[in-house]
Amino acid sequence: MLLGQVHALLGHGELAMHYASASFAYVTAQDSAQWELAFAHAVLANAASAAKNAEIHSRHYALARQMGQALSDAEEREIFEATFRHVPAPPTEGQDITATPPQRSH
Repeated sequence: MLLGQVHALLGHGELAMHYASASFAYVTAQDSAQWELAFAHAVLANAASAAKNAEIHSRHYALARQMGQALSDAEEREIFEATFRHVPAPPTEGQDITATPPQRSH
């Protein structure tokens, strides 16, 4: 999952999707904790954003946000939110999805 997130943050869409998809498949095939599932959705959303796949980005962004907000443990929610705030929100209807996103600060 970490490799998917790092490649997404670096803008390496294809590599990000490769690693994020593999880790998502693994996490969802296990009896994973809710925080792990929330992270898997967030990382896949970030990878899809980097790969300019609007459908996957939008779907997994919404699921990650929903699952993250539902985390009952405050520490888990805080850690999730620290990662999720780096996932770009999907464009709203009518917004140009081909526009270059603003540079992320490191």
